[in-house]
Amino acid sequence: MRYTEYSRLLPLLALGLVSSACSLKRITVDQTAAVLSDAGRAFTEETDLELAELAIPASIKTAEGFLYAHPEQPILLRIVAEGYVSYAVGFFEDQAEAAQEDEPELAAHLRRRARDFHRRGRDFGLRLLKIQVPELASVLEAGQIPPRELLEQVGQDELPGLFWTGMGWMAYINQSKMYPEEIVHLPLVRKLLERAAQIDEGYFHGGALMTLAAVDAAIPMAMGGDPVAATSKFKRVIELNHGHHLMSKVLYGRMVGLQKGDKELYVSIMKEVLSLDPDSDPGLALLNRLAQRRARRYLAEADDLFI
Repeated sequence: MRYTEYSRLLPLLALGLVSSACSLKRITVDQTAAVLSDAGRAFTEETDLELAELAIPASIKTAEGFLYAHPEQPILLRIVAEGYVSYAVGFFEDQAEAAQEDEPELAAHLRRRARDFHRRGRDFGLRLLKIQVPELASVLEAGQIPPRELLEQVGQDELPGLFWTGMGWMAYINQSKMYPEEIVHLPLVRKLLERAAQIDEGYFHGGALMTLAAVDAAIPMAMGGDPVAATSKFKRVIELNHGHHLMSKVLYGRMVGLQKGDKELYVSIMKEVLSLDPDSDPGLALLNRLAQRRARRYLAEADDLFI
């Protein structure tokens, strides 16, 4: 082969080697993503809250790091979105509530961190949705309420992107009560969670339905709150999880009890949660311990909340 032919061939060979390296890197990330997904059980089944609190952030950043090598890896996008939202709810928001009375500055700091984590979770969920239903993602990025025909393009396969976009966004709004420009998106986000519940009401322990119940219960009855709708949704979530998901019970007792001014409901549910085995479902061990920690604090506050 003459030199001129070699000179034409070398760039093609180099391009092929680069392409192969990129493909190999993506295959490696795909395999790693599957492993990280399975390894998530090490956290959901953890019984030591302090260990979980210290370990989970590193796992989130590890998964996020792999996304630099494969930005559209769907499992990793779901893991990171779920990680940011779940961690902020389980730890930052819980700690902010506990610190509010004695250390308001610390509580405000923790709520700011929670807000930032929720924004990140929403954005990673939106990245996943953008891969699967790009037209819907574009409408959401523009802050517009999506038409029904777009939402109906989302099925079981696209549910994780829709779900974590909605969950992260709703949690972000909940931590943005001083920002009217964020609260205005509540009807939009509600549409996302309603569609998620319509596709699979039991997905992620009935999370979409439970969040919708919390929205129904967050508004005082005098201002149009709906404790009947909230109660119906909470009880459906409890039914879907066979009573093993203690956080849904805690939120039901807390939010509907306060909305209705029903101290008996509030106290009885907190006592019930504290009497139950947090390991009745090993996959809920961590979440149930977080629920019992809240129930213990809420029970101690009962006399101050109900005059």
